[in-house]
This record gives sequence, structure tokens and C-alpha cells, in this order.
Amino acid sequence: MLVISNESFNRLCGGLVKIVPITTSTNEFPTHIPLPNGLAIEGKVMIQHERTIDVLARGYEVAD
Repeated sequence: MLVISNESFNRLCGGLVKIVPITTSTNEFPTHIPLPNGLAIEGKVMIQHERTIDVLARGYEVAD
């Protein structure tokens, strides 16, 4: 998952963050945007699946 909300939103919402999932699928959908080269995670961001999740309840790990 890629967090797309900014720090102000994250602080104000007490653990809620806006995310988009990342896929390694080779499908060529126009809403799947490739991540830049050189990151710890490879794949495509699925912008059509934006969600808000509670990272305090789910936990998280910073990858890059």
C-alpha cells in the first residue's frame, strides 16, 4: 500500500490514512500507474482503489 494522504491529514484524523494498493500484475489498465524505478517495492499503484484505513488498528511498516 502507498500512503497518499499528507502529514496534516494523518495527524488530524488520529491514525487514519488514505492509501492506494500496489499490484505486481502485468495487466495494462490505464488506472495502474507504475512506481518509479529504484524503490524498495516494485509494481503499479491501483489508483481506482483508494481507501482510508486505520493504521493504529492494522499496524504498518515503512518500506521506503
